[in-house]
Amino acid sequence: MKKLATILLPLAALFFGSQAMAVGATNAAPAATLSQAGSANLKIGVVDVQAVLQQSHQMAVANDKLKKQFAPQEKKIVEAQKQLKSDTDQYRTGSSSMKKPQLEAMQKKIQAEQQNLQTMFASFREDLITAHNQSMQKVIKQVNESIQQIAQEQHYDVVLQKQGVLYAGNQFDITKQVAAKLKTEN
Repeated sequence: MKKLATILLPLAALFFGSQAMAVGATNAAPAATLSQAGSANLKIGVVDVQAVLQQSHQMAVANDKLKKQFAPQEKKIVEAQKQLKSDTDQYRTGSSSMKKPQLEAMQKKIQAEQQNLQTMFASFREDLITAHNQSMQKVIKQVNESIQQIAQEQHYDVVLQKQGVLYAGNQFDITKQVAAKLKTEN
């Protein structure tokens, strides 16, 4: 029973904050009551969601789709960078032989290219982040559905993310099961 109380007290702290820790530390009765209530059939699972995402076919497909979708924009940015570098190099090497109006025109052109490049890059980054977040939401939804199905099928009472748990024995880890379930949902 002490082992279960040791597990449940940190869980209570996760869900109810530091007040649960303070109650558990000063008064053992609530933790004992909590452990007595669920000690017979409490089944806990832990999932490393990051590992599931890294292994998932859905994530690889989403990343490939994003690469293809944003390849034209990336190509335009690379071309703009090359043009800016070329013009900057030309300005540096030829500035001693250029007349003042040519120098001023070249400076304005370089400044305009720099501003255009910054605008292109900011737009690219914003669009990419938005598209990435949307595709991540879809994959995370699939992962969550897989976790819920496993929890229901195998009668888990609680499933926690591994990142929020200080320690869990291997007997609680259902990461491989979730990854396998997600593979079948291609």
